[in-house]
Formats: sequence, structure tokens, C-alpha cells
Amino acid sequence: MRYWRAVFNLGEKRGFVPRGANPINAMHFVRSPRKEVEIISNEHVSKMLEHALENDLDLLPFLLLGFFCGIRPDGELWQVLWRDVHLDAEKPEVIIRAAVSKTRRMRPIDLSANAVAKWIQDGMRHTFCSNWLAFHEKIDRLVLISGHDSVDTMWPHYYKGTTKSGCDRLLASLSACNQSGKCRQLSHKGSWIN
Repeated sequence: MRYWRAVFNLGEKRGFVPRGANPINAMHFVRSPRKEVEIISNEHVSKMLEHALENDLDLLPFLLLGFFCGIRPDGELWQVLWRDVHLDAEKPEVIIRAAVSKTRRMRPIDLSANAVAKWIQDGMRHTFCSNWLAFHEKIDRLVLISGHDSVDTMWPHYYKGTTKSGCDRLLASLSACNQSGKCRQLSHKGSWIN
């Protein structure tokens, strides 16, 4: 009805409908009680983050940006691109582009320290371990390198976390970066590729 009211109001302004003839204004509306605000408990958020860290690293940025930045999940969060995320800035932030914003205005959102720490600390470590394991296929050695106590701890978190072909693509990106001169020359000694 809100839209019909707006249509008739516009009609009055433009002279298509006589002043005061908006039929929507004569209607009686019953206000429905306001719903309680629904939240996801901190316990459930923690479990979701832990699950993403252990089983689905691709989901982690979505959860971190949703829970720690308050980005609208419908419409905005689904359309955030990596170029919109600035982890290395003096003040890490996410840019919500006007094209995806509900209000059609660009807005920067500060990334909280805990979101950045969780993202970088666990994400980088898990990425290293997943790639190292896919490349070398030696989980006993990875257990020692990563400081875990047993294969039982490593296996559920990193087995098939990535593929050998995924490692090759990552290495190709690193190589292209080095060849372009945009990255400082990196020594392959001590990295997961050895």
C-alpha cells in the first residue's frame, strides 16, 4: 500500500488526481507488532568460524565480513570482490561499492583488529599447510613443520584442503608476479614449494 500511496501522491502533485483524493489515505491500517531483533549467539558464531577454518576456508571471508563488519548479507556481501578488501592499508577496510550498496552510495567499513587477525593468522597458516601437504604429500613432515602433535590433528584440517593443480596455479601467480617486477624477488628456500 505504501507504493500505491506514493503513486497517488505523485498523481496529486502532477495534477492527474484532484487534491485530497488519494484513496489510500482513507484506509485504516492495523500495525503489526514489531518483531524482536534476531541475532546469532556468540557461541554459534564461534562454532561457525571454527568450522570454516577447519573445513571451508573459502567461507571464512564471508563470515568475517558479515559478523565483524556488519555488511548486509543479501546483495552487498555476496558482491564484495577481493579488490574491495584492503588488509594491508594503514587502517584495514572493506569498500562497499555504490553499485552494490543498498543505499547506492559507496561506503568504507573499517575491519576490526580481531577480524583481520583471525583472517590473516589462521587463513595464512592454513593456506600454507594445505598447499604444503598437497605439494609434498608428506603429512608426517608437515606435522613437525607446523608444530602440531600428531597426524590425527593435521589430517582432518588439511587433507584435500587444496590440490596439486591449485598449488601449481599459485606458484604460477607468484612466478608471474616476480617476472613483472611487482613483487620483490623471493627465494624458494624455506618455502612450501621445496
